[in-house]
Parts: sequence; structure tokens; C-alpha cells
Amino acid sequence: MFRALSFLFAAALLAGAATTRAQEPAPPAPVYRIVAPDGRVIYSDRPPTDEHYHAAVVNRRGASGPLVMPPPITAITAWNALSADARRGIVPPPPDGASAPGVVTEALADALSQVLARAEIVETMRSACVRAAPSTSFAYGEAARLWNERNAAVTAQAYRVMLAGFETARRAKLEATAHTRLAGIQQPLASTSPAARLRWCDEAAESVTRGALDVSAASGVGAVVMAFPL
Repeated sequence: MFRALSFLFAAALLAGAATTRAQEPAPPAPVYRIVAPDGRVIYSDRPPTDEHYHAAVVNRRGASGPLVMPPPITAITAWNALSADARRGIVPPPPDGASAPGVVTEALADALSQVLARAEIVETMRSACVRAAPSTSFAYGEAARLWNERNAAVTAQAYRVMLAGFETARRAKLEATAHTRLAGIQQPLASTSPAARLRWCDEAAESVTRGALDVSAASGVGAVVMAFPL
């Protein structure tokens, strides 16, 4: 009798273990991050057949669902979404008798802050992504270099306007506010998983390359900065 109960108990344990294994979700299929000879990055569920394409397996899904991505590189906080304290003390009161074109306005402060924020997040992309994926560091560095080249005229004008139109304390507050506008991107990026950071880097470099963060062509940014008389 005792031996029969032992066999029944052992059989129940084996059956329970089998049921547990059956209920466990299957591991996600491998995803390949493929770097083409020209530096393009492709994601596929199949490895490349061409020996000139370099591939590495990455995980794009977490254990409990889709990979949680940081916000895109373009998700810079809008000026009006900043707190009143963040914006306070930046725009000086207009002097009596000042001509309208030379007056520092909130629109100008917003545009200057955008230039600073975009320049900073492009540099964040370059430095963070080179560390995350040294094998494709050229793509990140080249995206940043070309952004600086395309937007050199506006960024240079922005710094001249800041020196001419803002005293030291207001200029420092403007620079701090530009950094604050990036908190929603930089903080999640710093704490995300390596797989999510790698994916963010590839998408960010693509956005920068296609001009999504350019200030020269951005409505209300480059035009406002360039129109300020010096």
C-alpha cells in the first residue's frame, strides 16, 4: 500500500512539472541586428546570407512583453509645457523705446532654447550610442557631424544672440531650461536596457540623418534666431 501511494505521489509530481513546462511561454524568436557594408542597420528574424553583412542577435522583447523603449530623440518638451518656474527670469523686460526687431521675446527664448536642446541631444546620441555599439560608432558620429555642418549658421547665430541679448544670469537660466527640455528623453535612456538603448540609437541616428532635428529648416526656430538683428 505504501509503495503504491509513493508511485502515485511521484506520478503526480511529474504530471505537475509537465503541466508547468507546458504553460511556460516559449522564448521569443531571435532577432538579428544586421549592419550593412554602408553602415545601414537592419533588423530581421533571419540571419544574413551575405558575408559582408555583420549580424548580432539582440532581444527586442522583454520577459513579460514588448521591449520598453525610451522616447524618441525628437520628443523634446515644448516650451509651453515647461513649468512657469523653468521659464521665469529668462526674457528681460523690454527697454523703453526699443525697436520691435531687437527686443528679446518669449518666442526668441523658445527658439534659442530649441537650438541648445537639439544640439545637446544630438551630442547625447553620439556619445551614448558610440559606447552602446562601438562596432557602428561611425554611423552615430557621422550623423552628428552632418547635423552640426547643416545647422552651423543657426547655431553660431544663436550663441551670438545669447551673448548680445542676455546678461549672464538670464543666459545661464536659458541654458538650464534647454537641458530641462531633454529630461524626458535622457533620463529613460540612461536607465533603459542595453537592447532598448541599441534600438533607440539606431532610430535616433536615422532621425538625425534625415533632418528631423534640423534647426535651419524648422519653423519658428531657425527663422526666429536668424531674424534677430545684431
